Formats: sequence, C-alpha cells, structure tokens
Amino acid sequence: MIIDTHLHLIDRSALHYPWLAGVPPLNRDFSYGEYATEAQRVGVERVLHMEVDVDPADIEADPARVERLSRQAGSMLVGAIASCRPEDADFPAYLEFLVYGEGSMAAFLNPMILTRFMGGKDDQENFTMGAVKRLWSGRIGRLAKQLEGRDYVAGAFSAADISVGYALMLGEAMGVGDYPPAVVAYWDRLKARPAYQKAFAAPAA
Repeated sequence: MIIDTHLHLIDRSALHYPWLAGVPPLNRDFSYGEYATEAQRVGVERVLHMEVDVDPADIEADPARVERLSRQAGSMLVGAIASCRPEDADFPAYLEFLVYGEGSMAAFLNPMILTRFMGGKDDQENFTMGAVKRLWSGRIGRLAKQLEGRDYVAGAFSAADISVGYALMLGEAMGVGDYPPAVVAYWDRLKARPAYQKAFAAPAA
C-alpha cells in the first residue's frame, strides 16, 4: 500500500492563506479532486493532509474541512496533521494543559476510582481518599487561575481543553465537582460544544 503523508489542499474561497500573496506561482486553489486523479494514477491508496499555514482564525476550520472530505465516498483521506503556532503567546499554556488534564488532574483520581469501586466501606474516607481530594482541589485551583479572563485554557479551543475536560468529567462523576465559578463556567462551555453533545448522544458501542 502506498500512503502519501504530505498532501496540501488550498481552497481560497473557504479559508485564508496570507503567505500565498508572496508566492505567486502557488497562489491558486489545489483541490482534492485534482490531487486524487493524479494520485490514483500512480497507485496512492491513502493520504494524510498536512496543514497549509492558514490564517490563525481558520485553524479549526482547516482540519474540519479535511474531515468532511474524508467522509465522501471513495475518499483516500485518512487523517490530518493540524496546525499550531509555537510563536503564539499562548503556546506554552497549550503544551502545559495538553498533558495537565490527563497527566496531572485525572491521574490523582485513579486511586479514588479504585477505592470507590473496589474498596470496602471503611476505605471510602481513609487517608488516601482525603489526600486525593486535597490534591484535586489544588489542581482545580491552578486551572481556575489559568482561566482568569479566558474562555479556554490557551486562547482558542484546542486539544488542551479536551484533556482538561476529560478530567473535569471524571471529577464530576466521582463527586468532587464542586468547582469555583470560573471553572464551572468553563466546564459549561465545554459541555455546550456540539462535538461534546454529539459524542454523548451517540449510542454506546
């Protein structure tokens, strides 16, 4: 199987590419249909789309467009390498909270989950459970501080919010979801997102 790992698609009617103005030979559309005709001719069977340095306002729209193309009958698209902005002031926060949710927040809930479902009655309020609650409270405090004046942890919604949202969902399920106002508002925003609602409306596999 031949897999092309570096396809660039350009659709100037849907997205903005500021850099194209300085490269006249490339300043045109490159469609999936145009690519597929040539790729199939040489035996390509699967392809990954590589981000094309779209305008920051279009960073979410670019992979969303690729995802729609991947659902078309016969599409060879199987994934997208999305854009990021290392030079952005929020990029350090993105890296931190990308692992903070699962690696730091949710990790402290594992002993609680084990104790809740596998421990005895006398274990439910033991030293470990108390320590977990204190550690969790500290992590929530760090999150609340990060959210001061922000809707999301690193500027626009990102994978970092998915990581943190997963931890908040576990905390709520474990009964430690007594969050400060900034975190409550943030959690409500995450749950209101269409993708979140769609995921929870889907039947269990």
